[in-house]
Amino acid sequence: MEIIESIGGTILTIAVVLGLLAIPWLVARSLTRGIDAGVSSVLRGKIWDSRQTRIVAACVGVVSLACGLLVLPALIWFGVHWNHMRAPSDLARTGYRLPQLDPMDAVNFSLYWAGAAVVLGTLAIALSPSGFGSRMGRSGIAVSVIGAALSLLVGPFNRPHEAVIKAVCLSNVKNITLAIQMYAQDSDGVLPRADAWCDQLDGYVKNRHVFLCDKSWGTPSAYSYNDALDRASLKSVRDPASLIAIFESSAGWNAHGGQGLLVKDPRHLRGDNYGFADGHAAWVSRATIKEGAGAACRWSR
Repeated sequence: MEIIESIGGTILTIAVVLGLLAIPWLVARSLTRGIDAGVSSVLRGKIWDSRQTRIVAACVGVVSLACGLLVLPALIWFGVHWNHMRAPSDLARTGYRLPQLDPMDAVNFSLYWAGAAVVLGTLAIALSPSGFGSRMGRSGIAVSVIGAALSLLVGPFNRPHEAVIKAVCLSNVKNITLAIQMYAQDSDGVLPRADAWCDQLDGYVKNRHVFLCDKSWGTPSAYSYNDALDRASLKSVRDPASLIAIFESSAGWNAHGGQGLLVKDPRHLRGDNYGFADGHAAWVSRATIKEGAGAACRWSR
């Protein structure tokens, strides 16, 4: 009985796989017939059809099909690497996170090659409305259209929302500021050294992923430490709730300084995430910082 069930399950699986493979084949066949009925009928007899043009059409058609097939590796690469590229690499202290993959990168890549396939395929049909070149051209157009449609369906819907990225970054900043508080408690109220703050906080955070932001790459730390808190005593800090401790930067591991180290372009909805000396974190618009946040955000003690 178990053997019969196993054979039946195998047959059913094969039938489902063949059915799934038949769908794109039927779509491609319908597209090629439509292209043949449309473009070919309009162009038939309009262009001189000789052996030379047939050879050129065959070459162009093959290139068109190749361009159409290049759409598929972009989608496969996107599917394989998406989860890996979304997670920062937890390498050694000198390591760098991998660049984040935006799904729209794969979509744009697919659309570029699909456009090239459509243009070349149409040219192949124009040069030789019938024959090998025409068949290759129609196949290239069909494959590229299917691949481009799949990329448009897959890419935008998998793109992380900007608000989500902002919230994750804010959570990272919050964890870092709490780690600063824990470090100070274990160091008689003295805050970390500015030139070694990442190293000193390394043991107070869950993992080194908190030093990274999804909108930054090529650096082991997406944040900088305010020089005003360099080995300062918490008791000497007036109004710690308004004194900036951590801010977004691309200066690297153990980076420290002032407002000049802010990222050039705000990463999150025209603003940045900040951690404050009292342990809380908040998002502040870049316009507010440029205009001078006053008592709400201070850079100096």
